[in-house]
Amino acid sequence: MQRAKLDILHWWQCLDDNATICQQFRDEAAVALPLATPTSPLDAIFNSALLQRQRLKANQQLAEWVGIT
Repeated sequence: MQRAKLDILHWWQCLDDNATICQQFRDEAAVALPLATPTSPLDAIFNSALLQRQRLKANQQLAEWVGIT
């Protein structure tokens, strides 16, 4: 995720700039991610997604996905 951070933040910025879906994006992030709120900066939402990823890996013993080769 760290290697894709700039791409992810760019995509999220596109969502954030779209008045039609901005509130839904932020509400869903706040519900799904620890520490995220509807007013969190996008970088904080990204960090919250990293935390959630670590929690899922630890709690559910999920294997790390390395992408498509």
